[in-house]
Amino acid sequence: MKKTLFISLALVIFNCSCSTTENELITKSIGKPSKVMSTIGTVYYIAQGGISDHSNASTPNSIAWYFKQYGAGNTYILNTPNTYYGINSKLTVPAKSIFKGNSTTASEWKIAAGSALVNGTMLTLGDSSTIQYLYLNATRNASTIVSANSSKNVTIANCTLLETKNNFTTGTSIYTSLIMCNSSDGITIQDCLLRRAGSEPILSTVDVKGYGILAWSIKNATIIRNNIAYTATCGIDITGSSNVFIDTNVISYTGQNRPSLTSGTTVGPLADAITAYHNWNSLDENFTITNNTISYAGNHGIHVSGKVLNIQNNTISNQQLSGIMVDDWRTTSPGNEYSENVIIKNNKCGDPLSWVWQPGNSNRKIFVDRVNNGTGITLDYTTNKDISGVTLVVNSTNYHLPTLFGAHQ
Repeated sequence: MKKTLFISLALVIFNCSCSTTENELITKSIGKPSKVMSTIGTVYYIAQGGISDHSNASTPNSIAWYFKQYGAGNTYILNTPNTYYGINSKLTVPAKSIFKGNSTTASEWKIAAGSALVNGTMLTLGDSSTIQYLYLNATRNASTIVSANSSKNVTIANCTLLETKNNFTTGTSIYTSLIMCNSSDGITIQDCLLRRAGSEPILSTVDVKGYGILAWSIKNATIIRNNIAYTATCGIDITGSSNVFIDTNVISYTGQNRPSLTSGTTVGPLADAITAYHNWNSLDENFTITNNTISYAGNHGIHVSGKVLNIQNNTISNQQLSGIMVDDWRTTSPGNEYSENVIIKNNKCGDPLSWVWQPGNSNRKIFVDRVNNGTGITLDYTTNKDISGVTLVVNSTNYHLPTLFGAHQ
């Protein structure tokens, strides 16, 4: 196919409800360069072109039109910098395709959700597709920015995702997320900046669960070098998953919708920075959680349970509860299930800010419960330190936590 180039002569400013300083939100390199293919198939350059709705496939030269016309196996590149490409309905990136901006500065290549996308999703990803160097703003309209549910071998790299809906007023079990990839297999999320999943400020009058990355029942995932902050509830949730590698992420200010911790109150739901518990799930195994920096988690810094857990070299500070918790208070017939093959080494954890709902346990920087200590089962809780450098003794007990938190599924 002939390489097509469209150059826009008119710059159209999309009516975006952004209220934050954009300089703060510019994606910067975090760690090593991304290993992502630069192009595949035929390359198509897409200009903003004065198009009001780039999700309308009937509009020639819109993003959706290119996706429909040329389909899978090609590269689609936004080519008008610093101007919003507005969308009013969901875009679906074709399978085996690359969709990206025309430079390595994500903040130049902007897509924004219009008011018609309220409660909707901005992008869905086909199998073996990649998005890279995009600035995706939900503008408090869309409730999900990128959906890769049940997708295989997808990559989200070097993108900025921000500001999902935060003013829900009715309904129950409401979820909003910057990235939702439930039941995916082979997903990679790297070098992204994720901000404000249903939060800051919290305007909802109902219980909203807002995630940076919502990833239930995923397999073979890599989540590395991302910067995640200001989530209504959890930073990364990998409950019911297997073979997940979470490394060198910076996660802060999760659980922004939790109630204030005063005497007699419960802790807000699902507010850990990294979480995967209720190990009655069929999976919850083979987690590597290493080299992450976590601060101001609304519940625990890391709360997981399951089989084959490797938790090393994380730094956790100013969390509300434990820095690291390996435990699960749920039961199944015939009784409690236990985690096993657990390594917790070389982590640094500061004091919990609050344990008011369980008086007398103020020093639970690292807490382990319901772990199988049978013959031949790996248990290594050595060489962890306080933020100040003092060696920590892991607090391990058979005390069963009260059921005060929200349920995952």
